[in-house]
Amino acid sequence: MFFYDIWNIKYLSKFKWNDLTGEIAYKSVVREQKLALEISAAKRERDFYLSKVDKSRALISIQERINKVLVHRLFNLNCPDNKVTP
Repeated sequence: MFFYDIWNIKYLSKFKWNDLTGEIAYKSVVREQKLALEISAAKRERDFYLSKVDKSRALISIQERINKVLVHRLFNLNCPDNKVTP
């Protein structure tokens, strides 16, 4: 607190110390709630991003397997000496 805040408190009539501490406590609670909201939003964004990364990895893996099978079949078609396997 600053000197002028205390000086004003001395000369305010019907002022209660609980009014000031109550306001400080209220601001603290509001700040904590805002912080909790920001943290939960960041967690949701992180989880969304990680789910997209996992989905992308799975799709890349599937595409690589498909490409491997297609290359294998193409190689077998171009080389009649090899036996064709389904």
